[in-house]
Amino acid sequence: MKTSQPSPAMQPSSAMLPSLDIKPSALKIVSQLPATQSKLFESLDTVDRAHQLPPAPKSIALVPTAVTQTSIAIIDLSASHPTSPAATQLDIAMRRFSGMTLLEWCVRRLNESTLLDHTIVTGLPSYQPQVRAAGLCDARWMPSLESESVNRISQIVDRTNATWIAIISPNCPFFDAALLDRLLASAWRHPDADFVTYVSLKRNNIDWNRFGLSCEVVHRRMLETAKSNKLDVQRGLAGTVNSYPNLFQTRSVPLPDQLDQANLHFALETAQDWEHAYNYLEAVGDDSSWQRLVETSLMLG
Repeated sequence: MKTSQPSPAMQPSSAMLPSLDIKPSALKIVSQLPATQSKLFESLDTVDRAHQLPPAPKSIALVPTAVTQTSIAIIDLSASHPTSPAATQLDIAMRRFSGMTLLEWCVRRLNESTLLDHTIVTGLPSYQPQVRAAGLCDARWMPSLESESVNRISQIVDRTNATWIAIISPNCPFFDAALLDRLLASAWRHPDADFVTYVSLKRNNIDWNRFGLSCEVVHRRMLETAKSNKLDVQRGLAGTVNSYPNLFQTRSVPLPDQLDQANLHFALETAQDWEHAYNYLEAVGDDSSWQRLVETSLMLG
């Protein structure tokens, strides 16, 4: 799935790999982690320590020995648009931005992740011709007839045996894989968590639909709990977690200070958003990291 592979020092040797159809980067076999890979987890979790959140004790393994975790991103094209209920995410995903559909932009950005195993695109079976023509790259198409988004997600999780799930909107061509990797690293270090998200130290809430650079990550256990308890999930996964705080464990990762500013949003929803996006693209050139995008956004106003 990845367009660029981690350096050899970051990958397990072939002797470490079970006979599974999962890329080496997907295998988190803690008892055999090389020192360089342990340092990766520590460096990605420095934000937690900087804000005095308790780190995982060194005596506790990140995950049970010889157990693998699979992380997937899901782009749900049957979901309704957050600001236009009459439209679906398919309508947004098919729009073109600088020569590519927004769906292809999003998939390509997700391909830059080093900790994500698969990107799954789902929607009604009738969407297939449009999706195939839109540029799937190496994302996997998994159609679903389920009418509720949470049921579609659960269906995909069961089919892929995924442990951690990120839900991505296709209207985010600047989605940042490094920010997602930081959440996934924290998730692996805290396997008791059901929901992992960035938290602002300056604001009460962040509208992730507008933010457009990252998302939240949920454990499959959260979906199973919601289903077994017949919870109301109409507000989405994040809304469900907030509505039933006694049922779920949330892990909060402080948002990098540069991003913890009001009025920063990179999702494409309005005509003005599209105008800004073209300006950003022209200004950042080949460096579309979140740091460069924030600098450009503040500079352009």
